[in-house]
Amino acid sequence: MSLMKSVSAIASFVKVRHLEDKPVIDNLIFRAHYRLTTCIFFAGCIFVTATNLMGEPIQCLADKALPEKVINTFCWVKTTFTAQSLNKIYPAAASSSDNFGDRIYHSYYQWVPFMLFFHGICFYLPHWIWKTYEGGDIKMISNGIRGTAITDNADRKKKRTEVVDFLVTTLHMHGKYAYVYFLCELLNLINVIGTVFLIDIFLNGMFLTYGIEVLKFAFADPMIRTTDPMMSVFPRMTKCVFHKYGASGTIQSHDALCVLALNNLNEKIYIFIWFWLLFLGVLSFFAVLYTAALIAAPSFRRMIIIWRFKFGSRYDVHRLVQTIHSGDFLLLHSLSLNLNTVCFRNLLVDLNNKLDSDDDRRPKSHSDNIPSNNINSHLNNQYPIYPDNLNTMDTIEIDRIRPSDPLIRNRKENVKSV
Repeated sequence: MSLMKSVSAIASFVKVRHLEDKPVIDNLIFRAHYRLTTCIFFAGCIFVTATNLMGEPIQCLADKALPEKVINTFCWVKTTFTAQSLNKIYPAAASSSDNFGDRIYHSYYQWVPFMLFFHGICFYLPHWIWKTYEGGDIKMISNGIRGTAITDNADRKKKRTEVVDFLVTTLHMHGKYAYVYFLCELLNLINVIGTVFLIDIFLNGMFLTYGIEVLKFAFADPMIRTTDPMMSVFPRMTKCVFHKYGASGTIQSHDALCVLALNNLNEKIYIFIWFWLLFLGVLSFFAVLYTAALIAAPSFRRMIIIWRFKFGSRYDVHRLVQTIHSGDFLLLHSLSLNLNTVCFRNLLVDLNNKLDSDDDRRPKSHSDNIPSNNINSHLNNQYPIYPDNLNTMDTIEIDRIRPSDPLIRNRKENVKSV
């Protein structure tokens, strides 16, 4: 497969789809993990393994007594090294007598494509878990009303009614939906953090500050610049020592100077990965906080409905949020990603009306966000109290209920006489 065909296959991960083509079951940051990030790692893997892009991964210069293919293969398989000495023209230009303590061994380069592929799989795994658990529910629910069309014809109204009936029938049955989604978002964040530390171990502890050191070097005064951090982490010239038996049976050492052309590409891949993981990690952290707030804070759910969907009065929003649980709300939130704003607002209105007509609806509390005049109006509209209802009331309770009422006063006197 050619390089362009491979890149085209990877590009299918990030193609933009219309809302009607495929349902959306997660947010934009979640999709950045399994589409963009997976694509970045897979594309890096393809570029690294494309010999027609950078040529041979290693070319070594040694004695004429050693065949070129032999020394190239040996130095590629065996660990090469650089010697960090101040009196050397180039880090790899060290003699065999140099102190081994000055040597930095590089054994990672043959494993780079495998590590990139492994990281790509890791970033796709949370999406696979969530997609498997979700099981196509959003697709089933949103069929017929999904898309950007704002026309509300008879078919869309009928489908919206079916969706409302489904939501009411399955009310309070989506508890695991919220927690599994939160777990997958948490896995995304753990993926970013774990990948950073795993790459740091892979690159001999030089990845954590890699981007910072590159920026410092780029903006430093050319007169006081030291070693390029890219050259330190990904040296383009290394040293390799080949040992073989001579004619007399003694061991002979042959020094080889190796050019790692592939590191010219590796350094750019990993500097891009460093900045991308930093950006993605910050977004993932706030995405986890957002989902946690949706699950744990009803007040935050009320704010989302009011500010984002412009639905109803504050009292209606309060009653709706108090009736549905966190799993139900997260299912609604996922539906909102597949419907246009007008259609989703109409869906909330129909759902609220359906719940109002349901006798099983019991709001837990109306103390938050309820205007005081509404409370007073409820208190003033008391029903008449009949004698049959007073048999279980003591004097203290009677004193609290309109003592000026003749019926209450007579009942009060009878209780005292007893």
